[in-house]
Amino acid sequence: MKPKTYSPSASLERMFAPRMGSLQERLNKEFDLTKETAKRLGTKGNRLAKITDRRGEAKTGGDMLTANLACQRYISYTLRETHVALRVELEHGKRIDEAYFVVTATPDLSPAGRFVSTDYDQAVNLYVQLLSSFAPRR
Repeated sequence: MKPKTYSPSASLERMFAPRMGSLQERLNKEFDLTKETAKRLGTKGNRLAKITDRRGEAKTGGDMLTANLACQRYISYTLRETHVALRVELEHGKRIDEAYFVVTATPDLSPAGRFVSTDYDQAVNLYVQLLSSFAPRR
């Protein structure tokens, strides 16, 4: 039987969705990122989204759902009006090694608002640094 092969986007998802979910699980132990705490501290409405999908992996991004990107997975956190997100993205027709990582943040955290890198660890470090500047610690 021939081994199953995956498209670049599916392979990227299989690599990073669980990895980013594990990162979020680790951060959940350090910070109180629950919906209940966010609500108690003044976050309203649809900003109270789950941080990961039902399997505990990075969620599927809107640009992937609308077919603007071949792959987009993300984790994010919002407290009041402050927001930070970490995404992995791959454009259509690109190879896995052409994927990039995007950290976005509201202007109160980062005036630039957007950081793009091909280095996952660098993007993770920035995401954690920004998150730790406003998320309540346990």
